[in-house]
Amino acid sequence: MGCFTVLKSKKKKPEQTVHLKRVNPQEHTPTTLPEPQIPTRSLQSAPPSFRTRVKPIPLNNTTKATNNRTRALSAPSSLDAAEAEQDALASVEFEEQEESKSRAGLTKEQRSSSPQPLPLPSPHTQSAASLKATGSFKSGTASGPLFASGPLPLPPTGTGTLRNFPLDEVAAACHNFFSDRCISEGLSSVMYRASFGDDASTSKKFEATVTRLNPSSQGVKEFINDVNTLASLQHPNLCKLLGFHARDGSDQRMLIYERLFHGSLDRLIYGRSDGPPIDWNTRVKIALCAAQGLTFLHEEGPFQAMYNEFSTANIQIDKDFSAKLSGYGCAGHIPETDISNSSVAAANLSVETLERGLLTPKSNVWSFGIVLLELLTGRKNLDSRHPKEERNLVKWSRPFLADDCRLSLIMDPQLKGRFPLKAARTVADIALRCLQKEPSERPTMRSIFEELDRQESRKSSSSTVRRASVEGF
Repeated sequence: MGCFTVLKSKKKKPEQTVHLKRVNPQEHTPTTLPEPQIPTRSLQSAPPSFRTRVKPIPLNNTTKATNNRTRALSAPSSLDAAEAEQDALASVEFEEQEESKSRAGLTKEQRSSSPQPLPLPSPHTQSAASLKATGSFKSGTASGPLFASGPLPLPPTGTGTLRNFPLDEVAAACHNFFSDRCISEGLSSVMYRASFGDDASTSKKFEATVTRLNPSSQGVKEFINDVNTLASLQHPNLCKLLGFHARDGSDQRMLIYERLFHGSLDRLIYGRSDGPPIDWNTRVKIALCAAQGLTFLHEEGPFQAMYNEFSTANIQIDKDFSAKLSGYGCAGHIPETDISNSSVAAANLSVETLERGLLTPKSNVWSFGIVLLELLTGRKNLDSRHPKEERNLVKWSRPFLADDCRLSLIMDPQLKGRFPLKAARTVADIALRCLQKEPSERPTMRSIFEELDRQESRKSSSSTVRRASVEGF
C-alpha cells in the first residue's frame, strides 16, 4: 500500500491531535476498507465420529473500536487536513453507534453460522504410505493407515437415520449378486444393479445401486454413525443414499443409492443396445453435472468427501440426461494389496495413489480427466479389446490431445463427426490439465466446472443468435 506518513493539521492544535495516515498518494477519493474479519479458532483434526465442534472466539470490543478508528482516520494526503479530520471523526462516531446496536446480536450470529470446510490439502505435505484397510468413510487415522488427506468431517445438523436393509432382501434385489447384475468392480467395492420389491415381501418397488464394500475391521456402530453422517450430503447432482446393510457378527457392509432412469454412464457409452449413441451436447452436459457434484463433495459440503476410484460407473444418468454421482464418500475401504497399473480395477487411480498411496481431491481430478477421455474417444481405459499399445488410454491419447490437426482422429466414431471442433479442443485441454503427473499442476474441480459452464453458456448464446437471425430473415 506504500509508506505511511504523518501529516499535522494546519489549524490550531486541538486538545487531541489527530494523525492522518496516507494510504496511497495517487488516489483522489477516500477508500472504505472492508470490515475486519472475526477471528475464529482454527479447526483441528477430528476423529471420524464427527464430535468435534467449532466455537468462535468473541472479538474484544476495545480492539474492534480501535481498528475502526484507525481505518476511518486513514485518508489520502491530497485532502485538506481539517476536512479530513472532521469527516473521519464523524465516520468513527457513526460506526461506534452501529457497533453498539449490533453487539448484542453478534454472539447469536456467530453461534448460528455454519463452519465451512478447511482449504484443500497440499499433496506436498504428505509422506508415502500404502493403501490399507480402514474403517472410515473419510481419511485414515492413527489406527487406520490409509493416507488420505484433507479436512476431517464437521458434525452435521439435522441428520436422520437410514433404513438398515436385511441381507436377504438386498441379495434378492441383486439376484444373489450374480455377475449379470455387476456394474463395476474396483479395489474397494463392487457395484450391483438392484431391483427392490420384485418379491412379495414388500409392496414398494424401486431401482437402486448397491455398493458392496470390501470387508474391514470397522465396528457396526461406527459404520452406522458414518453412514448417517454421509446422508447429510444433499445436492442436485448427488444420488440419494437410501439405506445400508450392516449386522453384528458379519463383515458384510453395503450402501444402497438411488438409481436413475438410464443407469450408469459406462452403459450408455459402451454397452447400450436399446437406443442411439449419446450426442456431443449430451456428453458435455454430463461432464458439467459430474464436475458440479465433485465440486460440492470437495469444497462446498458440510465435510469433505472423496472417491477412492471415480469412473463412469459412478455417474448415473436421468431421463433428461442430467447426471448425478453415486457411491460417494467411500474413501478408506481399499484392502492392503499390491496395486498394479495393469489392473482393470485400478484403471482410474491417480499416479500418486498407485505409486505412493496418496489420496487427495486432486486424485479425483485425475480420475475425472480419464472420464473426459472416455467421453471424447468412446474407449474404456485398459480395455483388452484394443491392441496392447492402445489399451492405456492416457498414454495413447496424449499426443492426439495436444495436436489440433490430430484430435479428430481419436474422437468417438459414434459421433460421426458431429461435434464442434473448438468445443472438443476445450474439453481436450481440460483433460490434459487433469492428467498432469504432479497433483499441484492439476486444476481444482471448481475451476473445471466453471470452464465447462462457460462453454455451455457460449453454446446457448450462439444458438439464440442463430435462431433470432433465422426468424428475422
